[in-house]
Order: sequence, then structure tokens, then C-alpha cells
Amino acid sequence: MAHIIDIIDFWGGEIETIMYLIIDRRLKEAIAKIEAMAAPTNDWNLKSEIETLKTSYNLMLDYDKKGYKDPNLSEQYAKFVIRTYELLDWARVASADQHAAKLYNKTRKKYQEKPGHSFEEIRIGLESYTEDMATAPILYPDEMKQAQEIIAIKSRHEEYLNELFEKVWTSPLWNKETETQIMEMLHSVIIPVNDICVLVSAVTMAAVHWFDIRKYLFLINAYQHEDPMINQRAIVGLAMLSDIHHDRIVLYPQARFALEELKDDPSFIPNLYSIQMQILLTRETGKIDDKMKNEIIPKIMMSITEEKNDAEDDDKRKYNEEDGPERNPLWDSWMKDSMVEKYIRELEDLQKAGADMYMGAFGMLKHYPFFQKISHWFYPFDIQYSELNQIEQKVGGTDSALINLMLNSDLFCNSDKYSICFNLLAAPSFLQQEMIKQFNEQSEALSEEQQEMINEKILENKNAQHISRQYIHDLYRFYKLWKYKDDEFNVFDKPFNLWNNADFKEFFKDETMMKNIADFLLDKGYYSESVTIFQSLVYTYNTNVEYYQKCGYALEREHHYSFAIDYYKDAELLKPDDPWTIRRIAICYMKKIEPDKALEQYNRLKEISPDDLRISMGMGRCLVDLCRYEEALPYFFKVEYLSKKPLEARRAIAWCYLLMGKTEEAQKYSDMVLEEKHPSRQDWMNAGHIQLVLDHTEKAIEYYKKAVEVYNDFEMFISDYHEDMKELISLGVSEEKTKFLPDELL
Repeated sequence: MAHIIDIIDFWGGEIETIMYLIIDRRLKEAIAKIEAMAAPTNDWNLKSEIETLKTSYNLMLDYDKKGYKDPNLSEQYAKFVIRTYELLDWARVASADQHAAKLYNKTRKKYQEKPGHSFEEIRIGLESYTEDMATAPILYPDEMKQAQEIIAIKSRHEEYLNELFEKVWTSPLWNKETETQIMEMLHSVIIPVNDICVLVSAVTMAAVHWFDIRKYLFLINAYQHEDPMINQRAIVGLAMLSDIHHDRIVLYPQARFALEELKDDPSFIPNLYSIQMQILLTRETGKIDDKMKNEIIPKIMMSITEEKNDAEDDDKRKYNEEDGPERNPLWDSWMKDSMVEKYIRELEDLQKAGADMYMGAFGMLKHYPFFQKISHWFYPFDIQYSELNQIEQKVGGTDSALINLMLNSDLFCNSDKYSICFNLLAAPSFLQQEMIKQFNEQSEALSEEQQEMINEKILENKNAQHISRQYIHDLYRFYKLWKYKDDEFNVFDKPFNLWNNADFKEFFKDETMMKNIADFLLDKGYYSESVTIFQSLVYTYNTNVEYYQKCGYALEREHHYSFAIDYYKDAELLKPDDPWTIRRIAICYMKKIEPDKALEQYNRLKEISPDDLRISMGMGRCLVDLCRYEEALPYFFKVEYLSKKPLEARRAIAWCYLLMGKTEEAQKYSDMVLEEKHPSRQDWMNAGHIQLVLDHTEKAIEYYKKAVEVYNDFEMFISDYHEDMKELISLGVSEEKTKFLPDELL
């Protein structure tokens, strides 16, 4: 249901009102509003169709009121719902055509004023391309004339292809004749596969704007094409349309029957699952870019700068041989001791899974004129493209295995490969030659075995999963980078959950498949979505303790602590005395502010794992919350003494001493905490509290200001400060002072 609401919100205004009326099946009101929307337009066919629908629907209502029984009433009513949806789309587009503010409507207007070629003429034009390219060398033996003619053939072919995309993209509901003409293109054995790929994308984009069951069935036909370049685009299109329009698709019996037949295709469900996982991975693209820009690259650059400076300092010194410069081993372990290694490993895992690693790198390379035309965003990469003629001449005729690997690699989507080529073309001529030379020299240096491995890799990249992945990355770039992107409903902006889809949910029944999806969502922090899947798995496989635990954990992360405890306790019934489960129950009770119940769980844990310092910390915190400070301290001291990282224990000891009124002891431990490299905002806050209780107001203000700096949000600081006011007052700070002190920070 998610994307239905999203696309309703996208259209907004009166369209939103009408769509909700249709969803609520208040068709009479919906038809009246569609009629009002169509009134200012000049589309008399639309107005006539609305009048026909209104009349027919009112007749049905009259018959029903008079008690006539229609055995086909359900089917007839479904047709009325379908037609109401269709006429709303028609009225929406016709109304927007009046202003032609969006490219979609401008393009429609262009072909209304000048229809251009028919679909049959476009088919003939596309079919002639292969023959024209084959006969050009025979007809034009002169090399210069031949080259000119080949460029002309390519340009003419691309004009037909661009016109095909635009006409299909902006096409209204297809009639039988149009459907037949488009199907002829799909099944043509002469039209190049790349052209049919563009056609499939055009149909998908058309049905996103204006849903049409004939377009949807075209994609089902296209999925059955033998070429994976075509069928993978088709199944991605089916997934997109089913996610956006599934409330409408279920109304069409022919769509249900066609999808039912796909169950017999052994590759359909694995393909659908692969696409779902790849689209889930696109959620990580922005995070990957942020990590690269803000964490990994700055850290690497800082390391490089530090090593460069150290090397320069070494050059300025003179040493005896035995006193020569020795590298600090810490310099070589900077990755191991930082978060960078973790991030890099995480990025490597994401890349292996098919995540989009290059959006940030290539996002800046979409300014070339090529990307100004919408159809080009959906072109499969082809070095024969007319504007790449120079590269084709310089590279296409060489044995450059490396550049061929780059242009055939699944690491880069089609859009990015065009960016690589246009970036190369934009370079000065001498630099182009040098780059090509280096590629060729490196290729020549490859062994025969390495060359074979590269060729095998190129062939491997032609499989279905690689093709659909590249296409999804192309779509992602289109929706994020296309200059008219705000005109389009972005399917990547919202959750894309085919397992909840009325059309496709029957295909997502496999336990392993659903577990993998749920694990991915849990691992990446999409807890509410993962909960629904784990709950379903728990219901179906009620003896699997892992599902109960993960469902509880996801609920805990969503702050539904009571429900989380219920699932954890169910897990305990299946696996009694499991330390992880008991600890999660204790933590949930702490978060519910029920320290007495949490302490019971920690006491159980202490019996199972007496040496676990986390248990000691947990018990200490429970006792603090129960105001049993003297009992809490020994647990914190134990952790401080035995732990290799005593910081957390020292924080707790300082706070515990403060609550006991032992401010000098509290200050001692607080000072130890502040000696750490990067004190937290809570460290500064607590240090300020201690100074305030000691009546050292200036020092307190100094520490509070440090806390504000770390918070970088004064309102958040005030919120946390107010939570501690009760303790400050109980420790002797006047209520008035606690209230006006924040003003002293400003």
C-alpha cells in the first residue's frame, strides 16, 4: 500500500481527493470530480467518455435500487472502477497539457502538433539499420565517404530510436492496433536488441505516468523474450509497476492470469527476488556516498598528509646509521585502530552484494549534452553510438583488453560507461592519446591467461543478475540526476516491498528468501519493515528461536519494549537460559524504567556468566536506578579494575558518587573521564553538574558550554539538562538557580 499513498501524494490536490474516493469506492463522487477537472480542457473525446461512464454507472445503480439481480455484478462493478481510474489519468494528463509545464506534457504537445513517424514507420526504420550498416562498406568503397555514411546511418537510427521512446513514453491508452504494432517491434528478429531494450524502458515509463493494462501485458510478454538484456528490463518494469499500481492491477483478470502463468517459469521467482534485493541495496547508496566523502576519504587524506609531513621532517635530519629514523608502528596500524577498516570491509561486502558504489563518483559526470535527452538515460551502453565515433575509432579497433573490461564490466552501469567515454572525449587530444596508449601498453603486458580471464569476466557479466543490477543503477541515476527529475514519481524515494504486494506476494513464500530479506532490513536498520517479516516467519515457523529473538530485537530498536519482551520470553521457552536473550530482556526492562525487573534478569545472568563485566555494569545501573548506591559501587569498581576500557565504569562511579552527595569523589572520577581524548556531551554535562553542586558556578558554566559544543544543538542540551534538574535540586542546588542557569550560557 505504501507506494499507492506515495503516488497519490505526488499528484496531490484534486487528484489526491479523487484517488481516495476511488479507493473508498465512492465512484459517483469521483466521476463528478473527474468531469469538473476535464471541463476546462479541449479534449472532447475525454468529455464524451466521462459522460458515457456516468450514464452507464447511474443505470447500474438504478437497476440495483429497483431490485434487478445481475449475476455479473461483481465483474461489471470492477470494470466501472477500472474505467474511473483510466479516465482520471486521462483527465489529469489533459489538464496538465493545457499548461505544458512539464517535459512529459511538452513532448505530448510536440507530437500532437507534428505527429512524426507512425510506429510502423519507426519499426521499418529501426529494422533497416542492420542492413544499412552491412551494405555501407560495399556501396561506399571510399573510406572517407564510407565513414561519413556510417555516421549518417547511426544518426538516422538514433533519431528513430529517440522518437520511439518519446512517442511510447507519452502514449495514451493503447488500442489493439497500437498494441499489435509495438508487439511487432518486440518480436522483430532484425531490430537490434539494444533498441528493444529502450522500447521496454519507454513502455515502463509510460505506464508509470499513465497506467495501461496493455502496456503491463507487453512487459509480461517482454519478460518471456529469450534475450536477458530484454527480459531483465521487463521484469524490473513489472516490479516497478506492480509496486506503484498494485491496487489497480488486481482489478484486471488478464493480469492475474498472466502472472499466474509465470509461476511455471523456474527463473521468474529467483529473478524477482534478485531484483527486490538489488532495489533494497539502492537504499544504501546515499550512505555509501556519505561515508566515502565524510569519513573514509578524509581519514585517508589525513593519513597521507601526516606521512608526507613525517617524511619531509626526516629528510631535514641527519642520523647515525644506528640512530636512523624508525617508523612509528602506530602509523601502519591506523586503519586497524580506526573505523575506516570497518567501513572499508562493509563497503567491500556491499559491493559483492551488488550495491551501487559509483553513484557519487559519476554523479558529477552527467552534465554532457548526451544526458539532456530523456531516452539516452535508458540506452544500453554501445560504443557504436554516433557521438562515441572517435573513441570507437581509437579503441574499438585495438586489442585493449583493459579498456574493454572497463566498458564491459558490471562494476559500471550503462549510464556511467557513457560518462567514462564522454569524459575521455572531453580531454585534450594529447591527453586522450596518452590515456589510450597507457591502456594499450598495460593490455600488452597482460599474460595470455590474464587475457582469457578478462574475456571470461566479460561473458560472465552478461548474466541476468548483472544485467538487472546495471539497469537498476541506471534507473537510480535517472530518478536522482535527471534535470527534470522533479517531474517524475521517484520509485526509489520510498520503501519498495514486493513481498507485501498484492500481485507478487504469492511469489515470496520461500523461507530462506524471506529470512534473507528480513536479515538485510534488520542489519541496515529498517526495523519496522523487518518486524513484519519476522512476525510472519514466527507465525509460520513457530519453533525457530532465531526468529523470535530477531523480532524482539527489531521491536526493541523501534522502542516497543513490552512487545519485544514478549518475543524474547517466547524465545526463552524454546531456548531456556540463553544469555543473549536474558540480557535483552533486562535491557528492555531498564528502558521501560523497571529496574527491579531488570535486576532479576541480571541476577539470573550472573549465575550463568559470573565473569561477564557487562552484567556487572548492568547490575550497577539497576541498583543506581533503585537508589541503592552503596550496593552499586562495588559492581562499577569491579569493571573499572578488570576491564581494559574502564571509561564507562568511571562515568558510572562519578555519577553514583554525585547522587550519594560525595562530590569530591565524584569530581575525582569525573576528571579522569575528562582526560580521555574525546569526552562525550554527557561527560561534560555531568562534570558541570558536579561543579554546580560544589557551588563552582563559573566552572560549571565552562563545562556546560563544552557540552553544548558537542551537542551542537542548544535545544537538545536544554532538554537533557531539564531531565537532571530533579537530582540537582535534591543535591542542594536551588530550584531558581537550575532554572536561570541556562541563560548564563548565552
